[in-house]
Amino acid sequence: MEFELKTRNHKELLDLVSLRVLSGDDPDVKRGKPAPDPFLVTMNRFEQKPEKAENVLVFEDAANGVRAAVAAGMRVIMVPDLTYMKVPEDLRDKISAILESLEDFKPESMGLPAYD
Repeated sequence: MEFELKTRNHKELLDLVSLRVLSGDDPDVKRGKPAPDPFLVTMNRFEQKPEKAENVLVFEDAANGVRAAVAAGMRVIMVPDLTYMKVPEDLRDKISAILESLEDFKPESMGLPAYD
């Protein structure tokens, strides 16, 4: 129910996401962030499983989410709300990129195909 309340204004966007793991409600997620469990469970549910965790790119807005993705061995792009938080110094060298907005993401910067 809480997830529905938080996401009701983003239904159209979330309908584009075929796989969602809600760590608080998922029995396979034993520990929440900053533990890697939510990301590892999600990766293991991909239809096309990556050969290794470092082939997964995570977008995160929170420090504990970044810590979880790093602990899972994944690459992380942080998109923090800089009006409320600073990027923790201990994470700066672990983050692949820091963006002000998801609209600033350039896939080719991460070795992915550019947008058409």
